[in-house]
Amino acid sequence: LFFFLAAGFIALESSCRNVRCVLVIDCGFSSVTVAPFLDGKAVQQGIVRIDVGGKVLTNQLKEWISYRDLNVMEETYRDERNTIRREYVLPDFCRVFRGYLRDPSKAGKSVPSEDSPQAINLNRERFALPEIMFHPSDIGLNQMGVVEAVVESLSRCPVNLRAALVQNISLVGGCTLFPGFRERFISELRSCLDVDWCVALADVTNPITHAWSCASAAFTGDMVDEDKLFVSRDEWNEHGEEILHKKFLNFLTFESEENDGASDEANE
Repeated sequence: LFFFLAAGFIALESSCRNVRCVLVIDCGFSSVTVAPFLDGKAVQQGIVRIDVGGKVLTNQLKEWISYRDLNVMEETYRDERNTIRREYVLPDFCRVFRGYLRDPSKAGKSVPSEDSPQAINLNRERFALPEIMFHPSDIGLNQMGVVEAVVESLSRCPVNLRAALVQNISLVGGCTLFPGFRERFISELRSCLDVDWCVALADVTNPITHAWSCASAAFTGDMVDEDKLFVSRDEWNEHGEEILHKKFLNFLTFESEENDGASDEANE
């Protein structure tokens, strides 16, 4: 039985490089998750999630295209590998007087060209769509942007960890592959932080598969022991669901500064 967060693998990979603090920002399909880690364990109160991701961007692009050019609300592509799709040939009333379904094996394969009706020209959508990641309010979503989410996550972490976290940021996920996304992210994040803090992004070869690469290294034993990644049948029979919380949900928790201030006032 396996139970572990994808972001946790990245934290483990960072810990193997002797990096104690890492801030994982996963801009995925359904959401953006900001998770701070210390010594491979997540700081619970610093985890922030916003419901803006690749799915929201895809649906918004479909809506824009359907309103302006072509209705693509039902499907976004015409894939030749789709075995369910069939082509229906309409009658021309000269040689064919009754429509019929074309045999997929006899259908000719045409190469799409620039004049193909399946090609759609994008103008302002090319930069308006990635902008949603930074300002979801542009399309009426009451959500924080990715930079605001990072600032909110840092504000929930202890003060002595914040500068160390921004020095090792792992920016992963398919949404980070937009041209200029990393540069824009660093520029806006620096404007929200102290001037003496060093903001640096970890070198990620492929943001889409980075978490899987770290997981593969964990499975091969390059990072940690199997006992830290798996629950055996004997452990499950002995401890039950409690073993999951003990092994995988042992988050780090810190008292907030507000609570510390309130307790100091109460003591006085």
